[in-house]
Amino acid sequence: MPPDARAVLVTAAGSLAAQAIGRRLALDGASVAFADADRGLACAAAEAVRAAGGNAAGFAMDHRDWTSTQRAVRAAHDGWSGLDLLVNVADNPPAAPFLALAEDDLADAFDAPLAGLMHGVRAATEHMRAAGAGCIVNVFPLSGDGDVLGGAVAGGAEMLTRAAGVELAAVGIRVAGVAAVSVRDNPAAIADAVAFAASTDASYVTGSTLVVAERHTQQWTAR
Repeated sequence: MPPDARAVLVTAAGSLAAQAIGRRLALDGASVAFADADRGLACAAAEAVRAAGGNAAGFAMDHRDWTSTQRAVRAAHDGWSGLDLLVNVADNPPAAPFLALAEDDLADAFDAPLAGLMHGVRAATEHMRAAGAGCIVNVFPLSGDGDVLGGAVAGGAEMLTRAAGVELAAVGIRVAGVAAVSVRDNPAAIADAVAFAASTDASYVTGSTLVVAERHTQQWTAR
């Protein structure tokens, strides 16, 4: 199933999920730019895709920093002469109970994943809006029962996806979500879900989140 985009940026390239997503899309025929705060990890992910016969490049991007995100998105856009798809991969929040975290750690653990998604959506929209088309897929962890911090991050990511899907539809941009039990687990299954969400088969899907999980979770169903 080929994706409905030829020029792709995948963030958080150091994660196994991001690497699997980029590899899947590249082998489907897309040109993939990987971005990560550690440029070496992004370049290594790109090199692995090129070794498998795909077209890929690596860039530095600190998703917590707006200027850094703008710079990386612009570099991917200019490198591929366009940007059709952003795969916006959020960090996993800490597994520790939120009451056990210091205040500074708590703020960073909650703010960083959501700020990273927001920065990616905004930066990609700047280029996609000019083209009149584009797709953004937000990938974020699905929390378990009793995980307050993870649940708050997942809820924020889902609502960002839903609201952005509504607002950006008017300028021709689709926004979808893929929520996994952990973005570190089942990378191939996550890549399959992203490939579907970014494909022409999902051309009427916007603002919705697809849940990737081996077992049903009480608080989340496909939305």
